[in-house]
Amino acid sequence: NNNNNNNNNNNNISRSSSVGGSPACAACKYQRRKCAPDCPLAPHFPPSRHKEFHNAHKLFGVSNMLKITRELSPGRRSLAMKTIIHQANVRALDPVGGCYHVILGLQHQIKSMEAELDLVLRQLAYCQAHAAAAFAPNGPDDDEVIGLQSLREEKSCLDRDAYKVLDDLSVKIENHDAESLSCTAAPGHGKAASALLQEHHYLQFKPTYVDSRRV
Repeated sequence: NNNNNNNNNNNNISRSSSVGGSPACAACKYQRRKCAPDCPLAPHFPPSRHKEFHNAHKLFGVSNMLKITRELSPGRRSLAMKTIIHQANVRALDPVGGCYHVILGLQHQIKSMEAELDLVLRQLAYCQAHAAAAFAPNGPDDDEVIGLQSLREEKSCLDRDAYKVLDDLSVKIENHDAESLSCTAAPGHGKAASALLQEHHYLQFKPTYVDSRRV
């Protein structure tokens, strides 16, 4: 029995070795087969990336990965495999949301930046109008005073609305998306999920407000 077990182990090792004697790629090693020199998955799954292959295999399957890369031009295969690996890794950390939560966080960042940009442009227009009226030779006329007052009131309302938008979006990112990722991440992947969020900057994102009181 011991001899048979040793023979089986030796056969498994030989089947998971490449033809040239170098270690088999993670894909071939997982499937316990010889890794040919022209193995299409070897460039994307070296022996040290067995965990990434396991995630990609679980989400897509070997046949689908081969089919996707086979239908693409050589220049786009590497990009496609990087996308597959990234999606699989994110899905392993967040089985429910996957890349959707990352995309949602980035969309929130865009909306926050747009709101902040609009606020800054309005403040700039207010300052320019105020400076032009102050340095006018005859001083501001009645229409200018009324216009400045209207712009000042509009700016105050915009300040409140913009700050509320930014605060709401920031809270939504931190409370909704981060809570979902932390709750649905696979056991033992808490630190990895946190690192992934920091990499995308959407959990750590905190808008820098422009204090209108200093204008």
